Amino acid sequence: MSSVDENLSAALKQARKAAGKAKKAAKKAKRSAKQAAKMEQAVSEKAERYEAISKKYLKKCAKKAAKKAVKKKKAEKLAQEKVARIHKSATSPAKHASGNTDPEPSQKST
Repeated sequence: MSSVDENLSAALKQARKAAGKAKKAAKKAKRSAKQAAKMEQAVSEKAERYEAISKKYLKKCAKKAAKKAVKKKKAEKLAQEKVARIHKSATSPAKHASGNTDPEPSQKST
């Protein structure tokens, strides 16, 4: 019977060892799962924060572009007006100090 007892005690010892290893593995897995969840949450928070920052940046860029477009339109309009004024003054007859539009003063015949 002693060999049976020895076999039983050896089997129990192995079972305890296996149970301890399983318990450790379960703890490790649980810890890993917690860490993974924390990391996932941190990553999602960072992603949200970066998304908000990028939206802000895009708004800022859009605003800048809109301002630039308005300035460009105003500049084009001013340039067109200036060209129109120059064209108008070039095509209209020249005025002299006397208010006469003739380039030569009118001569009276006697």
